[in-house]
Amino acid sequence: DLICRFGTIGAPLIAGMIWDIGGPWPTFGMVAAWAMTMHVLVRLVPEPNPELATIARPSIRTVLPRISDYTCSFALMLIPVIAFTVVVSGFRNAATSIQNSIYVVYLEGIGLDGTMIGALFAALEVTTGIASLQVKSVRKFGRAEAVLLISTALSIALIAVTPFLGGVFLLLVLMQLLRGVCQGFMQPLMFSIQSEAAGKQFQGAVVGLRMTANRIFSVVLPPIMGFIADHISLGASFVLTGLLLITGCALLGWLVVVRPEFRVDK
Repeated sequence: DLICRFGTIGAPLIAGMIWDIGGPWPTFGMVAAWAMTMHVLVRLVPEPNPELATIARPSIRTVLPRISDYTCSFALMLIPVIAFTVVVSGFRNAATSIQNSIYVVYLEGIGLDGTMIGALFAALEVTTGIASLQVKSVRKFGRAEAVLLISTALSIALIAVTPFLGGVFLLLVLMQLLRGVCQGFMQPLMFSIQSEAAGKQFQGAVVGLRMTANRIFSVVLPPIMGFIADHISLGASFVLTGLLLITGCALLGWLVVVRPEFRVDK
């Protein structure tokens, strides 16, 4: 997780500077070049298992959706711990949806340039990467489900308070650094819990479930936030969305209390 952060730290800074210098075309050109470079580098990696090269290449039919795959994957939601962590993952991703939508609009509205906005995104990734190395220590803080819910709620709250920071750049940076710590604590913990609960056979399926939950929140939340911003105010969009998501975290906490089967540490 830490190694992956090197890209997510550098990319926003580089993209922000290019945006300030040349505008959108060079910036998106950089993104395309970045992706193409990654593709070329992957192609240059030698095949670790040469015998796999003799296996027939997949056809179009092999990549088409199969009902059985979906049935098997969604059946994992019957495991309470997996259902709990998948929903928590969706709430965590909701904070990212706020950042990737109205947060950027707000920052542009208060006059921050591309480099400064990129620095805020990079600040989040710095502390996320560092905090992710402390997953063993985090489990000593308390029950795993409590750590997940508290860190998720804090992550949401720290971005929901954005309109109350007065546009002060240092405060915006501080909130991003703290939010990165929360996300860094919960992400590897959540992954390890899901892996243990699903077993080796269903690792790919549980990843797919988590991604599906993330996409659902990414699809549903931005239109809601945009509607609130248009009909009330941009600040209200932060606050009301944050309250809604934190209420969801509280309801999950109540569920864990009254239904012991949803607890990670029995």
